[in-house]
Amino acid sequence: MRLVFIYGPPAAGKLTVAEELAAITGFKVFHNHLTVNAVRSIFEFGSPEYIEALDRVRVDMLAHAARAGVDVIFTFVNARRHETARPGYSDTFAERVTDEVERAGGRVAFVQLCPPVHVLEDRVMRESRAKHGKLRDLDLLRQDVHRLELYDRLHPGDLSIDNTATTPREVAELIRAKLDLPA
Repeated sequence: MRLVFIYGPPAAGKLTVAEELAAITGFKVFHNHLTVNAVRSIFEFGSPEYIEALDRVRVDMLAHAARAGVDVIFTFVNARRHETARPGYSDTFAERVTDEVERAGGRVAFVQLCPPVHVLEDRVMRESRAKHGKLRDLDLLRQDVHRLELYDRLHPGDLSIDNTATTPREVAELIRAKLDLPA
């Protein structure tokens, strides 16, 4: 099992790239808002119960996919200083996912999408973001970029891509080639 863990700030293009990568590799897409929306339907966003349930659902699903041998692309907003999460949450979460997937015989590759802030600002208001309940507030995006360390890498060796001047398909092809994924 291979897990491609795509992370970056809101509006970086994580889901769009994940869908293109899935189209060329056959991997399944397990995107951030599938779990956010499910957990938010029961627990208040940001509450301790919300964070715990969100974490558990994601880690369990990815571990189960690894045990079943299902290749997955997962998308994640890396927000190290988010007030609703524990300090270092992103790092701890990534470590837990890696441990569970590797324990099941899988491998994890981390890919950071990091277009500059002005690109995020152009993308955040797009109507396509509404169907998944994604952030569409320009002021909140600007606040988050400056306070949440959204551009930090999870690991020094992660594949990092500025996807400003490339199409989602080109980014997916680059990821496929760099990670030696099937075509």
